[in-house]
Amino acid sequence: MERYSDEDTVFDKTTNGDKHAKKRKENFITKVPMVTLGGHKDAVVALKWCTWNNNQVVSASWDHSIGLWDLQLAGEVSRIRGSKAFTSIDVNKKSGLVISSNTDSVPRLYDPRSHDGSLVKQSFIGHTGWVTCVRWDPNDDSCFVSSSFDKSLKMWDIRSSKTSLFDLYGHEDRVLCCAWSERLIASGSADSTVKVFSL
Repeated sequence: MERYSDEDTVFDKTTNGDKHAKKRKENFITKVPMVTLGGHKDAVVALKWCTWNNNQVVSASWDHSIGLWDLQLAGEVSRIRGSKAFTSIDVNKKSGLVISSNTDSVPRLYDPRSHDGSLVKQSFIGHTGWVTCVRWDPNDDSCFVSSSFDKSLKMWDIRSSKTSLFDLYGHEDRVLCCAWSERLIASGSADSTVKVFSL
């Protein structure tokens, strides 16, 4: 038996070609937001749940800011202001520190729980193009990876920010995203490929 449908009717087609139509039941469940958090002045491009509080979320925006939001208060707890539009963030599971990427070549480390507004704890210099994505190492809370328009990925240790631990090459165009599993790093590029690196 084949089954196909249009917007309001489901058709069953038997093997001998007979069609039987049934009216579709309208029993869809619609969910509405439990809270809407407003305050950014431009597109919100990244969200991460806080590791220290399940009722808080961190957002990054093209308005040059990172917001820390409390769902129970339905409002902003703190805001970090940067000098460029943010492209990505990741929250460290153990320390709660936020690593960020911007429309420049420098990943930056912030503590969203500090109330001094824009204090950059560390900057990581080495890329030559926009940094598009950052991800913490799931096994080591002091290491992260960054991807960039310079066609590379870099692995960093926050205990020594002067240079990257190592660089990953292989893409022929901008690297737009990255992901880190237990022992593998994957990257996606404008060259239409996904590459996987073993550590």
